[in-house]
Amino acid sequence: MNTDYGHIKRSGQAGKIDKLMARFVAGLGAKNRKALRAAKIQSVWEHAAPSEVLEHTDNVFLFSKEGRRICVVYVDSPMWAAELMARKEYFRTLMERALNEGPIDEMSFKSSSAAYRKKRFSKYEQDEEREEHNPSIPLTAKETKDISDATSFIADPALRTKIRRAWEASKSASKGDDISL
Repeated sequence: MNTDYGHIKRSGQAGKIDKLMARFVAGLGAKNRKALRAAKIQSVWEHAAPSEVLEHTDNVFLFSKEGRRICVVYVDSPMWAAELMARKEYFRTLMERALNEGPIDEMSFKSSSAAYRKKRFSKYEQDEEREEHNPSIPLTAKETKDISDATSFIADPALRTKIRRAWEASKSASKGDDISL
């Protein structure tokens, strides 16, 4: 187990920690070792990949098949799978360097409807949470009149109405930001 422990490595304790970790992992049993390995691969991906890519990826697996090491990354749409496949050599090299365990023979990105649903559900949860913490507060009659007066010079009635509504919604939402829960 070759791991960089930063300050521990410089103090000469890395060898002892490597041995302790090896004993710990050996004692886990096959099922737990596989789970630990999967968590390590996922963690390496999450630390190595750019944030804009992580927003569209889900699970990452590295396994051996017929003597070849294969890394599969699940993404939330076919468009992202195609985009990342075009850059697969970059990501393959990125994972090889981050893992420091030798070559990865194949890198692929697969679209997963489960990843898409998970991302969409998470987005809705975040939107709901944001709304709960930042409630809109109705405008006073004076605030509404001030916005109406400020937009009265706009000749096109449809445009004037849209701008007023947007301004009112923005002002109402920003009033909710001032409330501390």
